Amino acid sequence: SIRLQAGSYSLNYNSSINQPSIYNLQPVPLQTSQLYAFTGNPALKPSRVHNLDFNLNKYLSKRQLNIYAFFNGSFEENSVATMRTVSFEGASTTTPVNKNGKYTLNLGTGIYKNFKKSADWQVTMNPYLYLYYFRNFFILNEDEGFQHIMSVNFRQEFNINWKDKIELSPSFTIRPQLNTYTGVNYQSNN
Repeated sequence: SIRLQAGSYSLNYNSSINQPSIYNLQPVPLQTSQLYAFTGNPALKPSRVHNLDFNLNKYLSKRQLNIYAFFNGSFEENSVATMRTVSFEGASTTTPVNKNGKYTLNLGTGIYKNFKKSADWQVTMNPYLYLYYFRNFFILNEDEGFQHIMSVNFRQEFNINWKDKIELSPSFTIRPQLNTYTGVNYQSNN
């Protein structure tokens, strides 16, 4: 683990190793129903996760303004994925395997503004933008591909306070999300 900090900025890196679960390692077939069977994989390797974080938090007291931003990336080697086979009758068999290429990216920024306090009123606002990207793999009937999840989250918060007796905190959020798949062409399958 490494941490660097300079004023309003910080940078962190850490890495961890995750051993496969005993359930995933057992090579004995386990049939829980006529439609589902699982067989472990004793050849699974430990997965390694690398995390990188960057943060900015700056407060401008004269303007009563706080500016913040962050980035987080998580990258995994030898992730445990489920290889799944589904028969024409609907029976499913699964086995865990190691794969590379799984990662998550997060990026966010916002400001918190406190407007000058009058004798009776205090108003603050906090616009916030958050971006998320997740890439994972899948194996279904020997087709291998990647799932991509992308989302944008915009949130606007307001706070209106009158003499610390009445407080209103309206907010709204816009959060579209897009899921796509690459590496396979399911549109041509009937």
